Amino acid sequence: MKTTIKKTIALVLLFTCVAAAGCKDKDKYIPPGFHISTPSPIIFAIGAPYSTTLECAFGEEPYQGWAVTGGSLPPGFTLDSATGVLSGCSMAAGEYHFTVEVSDSSADPQTATKQFTLKIQQAEWTFLVYMNADNDLEPWALTKFDEMENSGGSSERVNFVVQIDRIPDYASWDGDWTGCKRFYVTSDTATETIGSVELGDLGEVNTCSESVLQNFLEWGFGRFPAEKYAVIILDHGMTWKTFSVDNTDGYDRLYMSELRSALEDALSNCSIPAVDFLGLDMCLAATFEAAVELRGICGILAGSAELSTSFVWDYGAITEFMRASPSASAAALSQKIAERFQGRCEENSFYPASFVALDLAGAQQALDAFDACTNSILTGLPQDYMDFAITRSYADTYTDSFSGVSETVDAGDLFYILRHITGDSLLRTELDSFLYALDSMVVASYGSERHFYSTNLSLFFPKTSGGYSPDASLYESLDLPSLTSWDETIQDYHTCISSHTTSVTPSNPLLSSSTVTASSPATFSSDVESEYIADIYFYIFEDKPGRILTYQRTTIHNPLLLPSGRQIEKWNTQSNWSLSESWDARCRMLNDGSIKSPVSHVLTNDIYLAIGQYSNDAGSTWFDCCISFDLDGDVIKFYDYSVSTPYSFEVATGDLFKPDLTYRDKITGAVSHEFGNSMNPKTLRLYMQDVSAGVYYMHFGVSDSIRETIFGMQVNVP
Repeated sequence: MKTTIKKTIALVLLFTCVAAAGCKDKDKYIPPGFHISTPSPIIFAIGAPYSTTLECAFGEEPYQGWAVTGGSLPPGFTLDSATGVLSGCSMAAGEYHFTVEVSDSSADPQTATKQFTLKIQQAEWTFLVYMNADNDLEPWALTKFDEMENSGGSSERVNFVVQIDRIPDYASWDGDWTGCKRFYVTSDTATETIGSVELGDLGEVNTCSESVLQNFLEWGFGRFPAEKYAVIILDHGMTWKTFSVDNTDGYDRLYMSELRSALEDALSNCSIPAVDFLGLDMCLAATFEAAVELRGICGILAGSAELSTSFVWDYGAITEFMRASPSASAAALSQKIAERFQGRCEENSFYPASFVALDLAGAQQALDAFDACTNSILTGLPQDYMDFAITRSYADTYTDSFSGVSETVDAGDLFYILRHITGDSLLRTELDSFLYALDSMVVASYGSERHFYSTNLSLFFPKTSGGYSPDASLYESLDLPSLTSWDETIQDYHTCISSHTTSVTPSNPLLSSSTVTASSPATFSSDVESEYIADIYFYIFEDKPGRILTYQRTTIHNPLLLPSGRQIEKWNTQSNWSLSESWDARCRMLNDGSIKSPVSHVLTNDIYLAIGQYSNDAGSTWFDCCISFDLDGDVIKFYDYSVSTPYSFEVATGDLFKPDLTYRDKITGAVSHEFGNSMNPKTLRLYMQDVSAGVYYMHFGVSDSIRETIFGMQVNVP
């Protein structure tokens, strides 16, 4: 037999202490006897699967004959006589007292006993995390599962429970099992494995089914009762339209009505008034429509109105925060999520980004104020549609897809700008009431520089009827359009602009020289008359097939300065303008050392973003790619844009990049795209270069928010 390590270490420490204390007769010191060292009381939450190995000190291993000799264990609990493992699960709160006895394996076996108190209590929070990883988000979902485990998992006061549905194609973690399982999240320091307690294997399920979500919620509410509940749904989002997609079930989607019904029915069946926190960890989900639809069944609604990446919700930080502050309010939780959302965006240079958490207790007041605004806007549309068109063009938008289509605007920004443009005093008062109600709902918010003046809450407002009609019936089934005049406002606005005739009239075009060189630029000037001008662009077209080599927005003078400090550069009621721009036969182009090419690019936050296609298999297959460059033209990162969540990647020797080339018809302005010749991505730079000899056009594009008029003159580059 051997003495336990704990016994040896303890004796060394005890004799050291005795010596340090100056004891002269060490032979008279009697060390502690064999005893059970596991502390009491033992505390855990109702419904939590509990398991621990009772431990001893100052005895000879192995220990044997573990037994309860007094009192009783909670129903459903056992004590293994050979291993000392105490395990079980209780579905009721209570306090139990019992005595445990065990013997060691010394020549003259020693027996130890200890009285235990086991407390089973209601948790303060239960987090029900619904992960649809039955698509390309599987690696991200598993990463977030790891974050929760690595940060300690559940505690006696906070439950973290996960239902995750997997797919065969994207991640091989944890044995690459597929189907859907439930877990009670526990501490585990390993990565790419799940160490948590499995509570059920559901097999293949459709995670976008209303009944599957409702079943998970009812099961979670029932098994893990708590003072407060948080529900987090992880998957793809598409504004108010869908909140999940399941690839292996016919690409089925979870719609707003299904999300609402699943929550409502689960809460009702479990006699719970509302979910304290609902987090939508997905793209584009923070909408005013969702806030209205979910009022009364959610305390706080949190999400992003922008395209999002899967790393920005920090599940590790959420877990650590709740373990350290189990009594935290839903508002404090929201602020912690917003803080880390901002941190991760800035740490990873992810822009644009937005996050908002709303207290839905104020949603009805905001809805009533919104209804008053839309009634007044609708009444005035036939006369004032240009005010609304200009407001729509100024308002911050959220990119609904990687093609750049924006069907949503920022709800607060839209009405804030209209408030400072309209001449209708009653409408201004109504807009003030709505903006106050909306601001009162915000618990936490973050917007990157692009969304600096926004509320980070989107509102469906397609620019044209073509963006509204396909979703009209689905949209009009929601509470927001059903209870207000917003859907009628959108449709009447589209009717007004469809019959609009451009008010832009150019005159007196003048070209200083028909020949352009770097040392002898040409200046193109023209007068233009219009009651409303929202944008003026200066274009350089290459003749045949009309490729845009460069363009820039011309700032209109005397901008309108809003009280928030925001300056609307495009706003002015001046009707006559004298335009003048010069060109020196140079433009910003890609160069890999042997090939130079134009490329579609934009400048945002002092970073150039150029788009194209990328191949990492010598041109056999291609995927959408975006490259970021600094102001000196050097590459910062390459991003894969072929997936719903773009991610950066490393360039390898032999890879290829094809630049996107924008073409614009010189007469109609219609835009099309093609891809240029393959270039070496390892040596790419983006900087100003001389254009090739040929025929070019210097053009102005003048827009009145609805229509653009393009006009210009031909030049030659020798």
